[in-house]
Amino acid sequence: MAAGVHKVDITWDRRPAGVVAYVVFDNAKRLNVLNPPALLDLTEAFLSLAREDDLRVVVFSGAGGKAFIGGADINHMVTMKTSEDGRRFITMVHKLCQSIRDCPVPVICRAEGYALGAGLEFGFAPNWSVGVEYDHLFMQDQTVGFTTPGGVFAGNDRIRQDVDMGTVRVNYHFGGPVVARY
Repeated sequence: MAAGVHKVDITWDRRPAGVVAYVVFDNAKRLNVLNPPALLDLTEAFLSLAREDDLRVVVFSGAGGKAFIGGADINHMVTMKTSEDGRRFITMVHKLCQSIRDCPVPVICRAEGYALGAGLEFGFAPNWSVGVEYDHLFMQDQTVGFTTPGGVFAGNDRIRQDVDMGTVRVNYHFGGPVVARY
């Protein structure tokens, strides 16, 4: 897989009670980092799933086992020169989170490995998040308080509802990873 190349795989498990869809984001050679084409493809995947009549549940995961979502693609971030560029990117993050939340069936995040930056946001957008012991949740920025990248510009701040704030304060005070034991 070349740098910047990603794919969104959707597989279907058809059962008598309905369909289970497995959405796997694959940019594993780069820790599943996100750039605008990846955000658009994932958003379209969740919008199309919302139109499936027989769908009963969606399981969302990242490929490779090292990272669920490794955050924003730094190679893309360095090309952003204006605040409008940043706002456009964060709006795409927000739209993906909203497409996950708007899915009319339960969405389960199966987080394995790191969830960095925006990956943390996507880990908490679904109805349920499950993980593997030693997963790491990480937000580096200590200056904005505990919010997510989408929360800075788009008011998308659901993680406050789902995470023990004592653990969050330790993360922000020391600026390091939090090991999540599920």
